Amino acid sequence: MWRKKRQIKVASEAEQKRAIETKAKAALVVSVVALSPFQRREIEQILAGLFGGIYKIENRLDDSVIGGLYIKIGDKAIDATLRAKIEKLKERLLP
Repeated sequence: MWRKKRQIKVASEAEQKRAIETKAKAALVVSVVALSPFQRREIEQILAGLFGGIYKIENRLDDSVIGGLYIKIGDKAIDATLRAKIEKLKERLLP
């Protein structure tokens, strides 16, 4: 009897995981190095706090980023790259 309950619970957890994955919104994260599993979870939690919902990270590597992250979710973009910060500083310092 215990075995049946355990199998039902496992099936239920698998179904819940599939449901979460299908409801997850795609977030493209561009970085200079691959994100660790910990970093992925942290970014997913930050995005959930900012925008609500569940996010699944797709990580693309790009050497032109230099440092930081570029995040794109649908038509929204967060440019937190070092290149963008340097450009903003340059605009402020050089009229």
